[in-house]
Amino acid sequence: MIIQLRRIQTKPVIIREVKPADRNITQKRPIPVLFKWTEPVVDQESGAMLAGTFNDWQKIPMKFYDNEFIESVDLQPGKYEFKFYVDGEWKHDPKVNNVPSKTGEYNNIIVVTKGRHSFLYKQFCGS
Repeated sequence: MIIQLRRIQTKPVIIREVKPADRNITQKRPIPVLFKWTEPVVDQESGAMLAGTFNDWQKIPMKFYDNEFIESVDLQPGKYEFKFYVDGEWKHDPKVNNVPSKTGEYNNIIVVTKGRHSFLYKQFCGS
């Protein structure tokens, strides 16, 4: 038995189109920022929530740990305003940098920069 092999000409098959990298993909990596609420909370069941310009002021429930409320948020480098929602009221931490808001109250403010994790931690913890 003789098997005859023939060369078959084929065109390349495009599985998917490769596009230049999207600019969003090449953004800097987010930096984890630890937020803490250390003041007394009357309604422990409702706890404390965090919101700011980094999430369009949507409340994020904070975790109760070691007698304080904490939440870590991954943020891109930049300037952000934030506040805490505690016992049914918006509150800022007077021990942390703050600025007057458009409503005449105060918001806390943070500038997130690359490679300054210990600074951010100390700024929020009051250490």
